[in-house]
Amino acid sequence: MKTKVSKIFSCFGYELGIFIVFCVQAFLNREMIINMENDFYSYYLIDYSMGINARMLVGSVVNLLTDNPTAAWLKGFMIAVLVLAMLGVAILIGQVIRNVKEEYKKPLFVFVLFFVFGTFTMYGFSRYFGLLDVHMFIVALVSVICLQNKYLRWFVPLLSVVGVMVYFSYIYAFFIAVIGAAFYYAVNRKEDKSYLIIFLLSAILCVAATAYCAFEAPDHMFVTFEEMWNIMEQKSGIKFEYEELRPFELFYYRSASDEGTGYSFSNMTTAEMLNLVIMAILGQLPEFRTVNYDGIISLVAIFAVIAAGFLTVWILCIKNSETKLQKFVFACFILAMLVIPVSWLISTDYSRMVQTGVLNQFVFVFFMFAAKDKAFEKAIDTLKSFFKNKEILLVIYFLICASCFQKGWTV
Repeated sequence: MKTKVSKIFSCFGYELGIFIVFCVQAFLNREMIINMENDFYSYYLIDYSMGINARMLVGSVVNLLTDNPTAAWLKGFMIAVLVLAMLGVAILIGQVIRNVKEEYKKPLFVFVLFFVFGTFTMYGFSRYFGLLDVHMFIVALVSVICLQNKYLRWFVPLLSVVGVMVYFSYIYAFFIAVIGAAFYYAVNRKEDKSYLIIFLLSAILCVAATAYCAFEAPDHMFVTFEEMWNIMEQKSGIKFEYEELRPFELFYYRSASDEGTGYSFSNMTTAEMLNLVIMAILGQLPEFRTVNYDGIISLVAIFAVIAAGFLTVWILCIKNSETKLQKFVFACFILAMLVIPVSWLISTDYSRMVQTGVLNQFVFVFFMFAAKDKAFEKAIDTLKSFFKNKEILLVIYFLICASCFQKGWTV
């Protein structure tokens, strides 16, 4: 028996260790899972029988799996998806560890530790249990994996649309990791034009799908808001309050007015809707006055600390790159971090946006280890030399990132 266990551990030790840590983190967030917000169930109940728009794909999958999506069944489905994501990530990291050059294994282990124990990584999916973020992340990971195969890579543009149909924020969330990886290949494998085509197609289709969901899809709903509400309650037995479903009314139905503003989406031109979106963004700025300042300060502080680490890596990569285009790729990895503060203007889920940005950066890092990029390896060599006999600095940095000022999750 011991021999079998030791064999399994020797073959899958990395994966098991990482997966166990993820499971412990999810267990620590069990209160968030048990007491999940009621309105989160609605994301799994809307489907394509009601219209063709974002956030309806997962509900359509649920509709194929069961005719009786009760609250217990839906929560079980959410847990299964979370476990699948944690297991998939553990397997992928294990593969990267096994295939990396021996001299870069220790630096990789450092990044793995930061990733596994970081609050703004996989830990966040159980913290925000029930939201569709984990589904978007799965789509992005599958896309990056497909890029490695000469046949499967052609599915990436399609997956870019799938990501938007999972959730409309995909374009400024995890699509960043996909388009970054595709751009890297387009620049570093010029001899293969397929990467450039895939990069361009993915970008165009993702933008087109997002534009469709924002401006065209509301004109083609198959049911009224009241009918949608009734269908969800009847097939699940879950009772929803109007305030819980009101975001659907505003997003899916142009006839819905924002109470008290006098604005209505009915008969608006695209230019008028864009103008209203800009006004809505600017209108969120006063919300900074009402949020918990302590929480915001903590969140900005930890974001700055985490960003500084990634910034250092990418600046070193830029210095070690041979061509201007290669330098530009790493500059884009830096620019990807700017999506986080910008996204705060269009969303009040501040810590959730930080998690998205941090996960994208880790995808870039593990992708560089797997690609065995020379500029990246030289950057790692520089960091190894700097931290030699200064391991205490890494320990301090790790403790800061691992604790992550838990108060930041309250904003």
